[in-house]
Amino acid sequence: MKFVHMTAALILLISGLGGAAYADPNGHTTNFVRFAEGTFERTHGGVWLEFGNGNNEPRYTWRETHRDEWSVYLRDDSREMNMQIDMHRNWIGLEWDGHPMQDQYPIVEADARINGRLVTRVDFDGGAFRMTRPGRWQEFNAAGQATNVFRETGRDAWSVYLRDQSRSMDMQIDMHRNWIRLAWPGHDMADQYRITASQ
Repeated sequence: MKFVHMTAALILLISGLGGAAYADPNGHTTNFVRFAEGTFERTHGGVWLEFGNGNNEPRYTWRETHRDEWSVYLRDDSREMNMQIDMHRNWIGLEWDGHPMQDQYPIVEADARINGRLVTRVDFDGGAFRMTRPGRWQEFNAAGQATNVFRETGRDAWSVYLRDQSRSMDMQIDMHRNWIRLAWPGHDMADQYRITASQ
């Protein structure tokens, strides 16, 4: 009986949400943390953005300096401030001139998945979409041939928004639900392709 329960638990762990397995966030994997007043979200090139609740405009920019098993360390050069995102204790600590590192905000949510701020490629059954340079995405078919070009119009915590002006087509790459969604004249935004891999 114990074996059956352990097997069932293992199956649930592997299947995860939406058919994918996600590791618990730690110092090496964390990309997103939420605290009572907002979020810290990892983007490209070691940059993290701080957002207030309900606002998609970053209020501060942080530079990732290093990581260890349980923490991510950030620096805001403009304010000469250091941060430790401590995933072992679930606290965000701050240090600035005259103030040693101390707990500031309890972490209420953390995630290690590739998110809307971070994603640069998504694969689906039949092809892929890849960011080829900032603001520009290219669609590739299953044979790896370039097809359509999209312009990036925005990002938020869990999605990238694209536009193919030549076809009057809008796209949402929804990393929270793992779907590519499309809208074009006469067709409202709807799920089209399930995301099978991302980076």
